[in-house]
Amino acid sequence: MTDFSIIMASYNYEKYIEEAINSVINQTFKNWELIIVDDGSSDNSIEKIKKYCDIDERIKFYTHPNNVNKGLGETIKLGFEKANGEWIAFLESDDVLKPETLERRNSIIKSYPQVNFIFNDIELFGNDYYIRVFENNFNKIRKILDNTNFPCNVMKFLEKKNIVPTFSCVSIKKDELSKCDFNSPVDALLDYFLWVQIARENKFYYLNEKLTFWRIHSKSYINSYTKDKKQKFEMKIKLNNMFANHYKYNFLKYIICKIIVIKNVIKKRFTK
Repeated sequence: MTDFSIIMASYNYEKYIEEAINSVINQTFKNWELIIVDDGSSDNSIEKIKKYCDIDERIKFYTHPNNVNKGLGETIKLGFEKANGEWIAFLESDDVLKPETLERRNSIIKSYPQVNFIFNDIELFGNDYYIRVFENNFNKIRKILDNTNFPCNVMKFLEKKNIVPTFSCVSIKKDELSKCDFNSPVDALLDYFLWVQIARENKFYYLNEKLTFWRIHSKSYINSYTKDKKQKFEMKIKLNNMFANHYKYNFLKYIICKIIVIKNVIKKRFTK
């Protein structure tokens, strides 16, 4: 039977984290472990997490040395290092999974053994203003996904945008995630950075069911997207090098990606 290690990064979400943890406990599929890594919270998140560790031995809690803040990349990486499952799932500490989420993903794993990456549709909830901001973009993504036959390679889509809505809707074969570089130049885009690496050699499967509730609010981590031009250029350079490597046997696309890399390297040198 498939076993899941669910990684939850925690940072000052005491208001939401209990609902997130309970949504894991209430899964109809029971073969899971929940690995919570706190990234230097200053609220009461840690106290609430420890309470659940005493209730359910499948829930495990870690922090960085001296509970310092190291950012999302190092936090996810630590959770991955502690994971024992064959598959890695993610749940952000302000999101919620439907009770049947893992069971539905497990059914895809059994039906499509060649697939190493599964993601499902999401339901936005929370702040109405931010929902309206994001909903239009997600409707465009849904049109792409609904008109695509899965499983398939999604690199052609990722070249243009991240078609995977959030960490919380994803499950990945652990062996594939172990090959990834977690050092994203832009911390808030770590998910996109990882998905591009995994897409180079793997087929994705989209589960067209709203199994994840993605909470949108003013303090959502996605709103911390950097304005640092150097970080943005570094991200573009790394991503386009990945795209070029993927298309190394397609001469035209390889050249186009390399031209974009050179262009951004030049821009980076003249950006203060």
